[in-house]
Amino acid sequence: MNDTTLIYRHQIVRAVLGTRPAILARVHDMTALDRVCARLADAEAALEQLRARGYGTSGQTITEIVQSLPPAATR
Repeated sequence: MNDTTLIYRHQIVRAVLGTRPAILARVHDMTALDRVCARLADAEAALEQLRARGYGTSGQTITEIVQSLPPAATR
């Protein structure tokens, strides 16, 4: 689990359970929580990479940026 994934995990647990620190909370399905957190961290990394390459503007969602991209060239 990378740092971003761990940050998301703590934020989700605190938002849902109000437990501080989140590491002490009992989680029913740790695998599912880890998958959600990994997906959020991956989406954040993708958004950063798209913006670094000149796509999108601040405030746009990943979906909005992807919708504005030209279609991929067919092979």
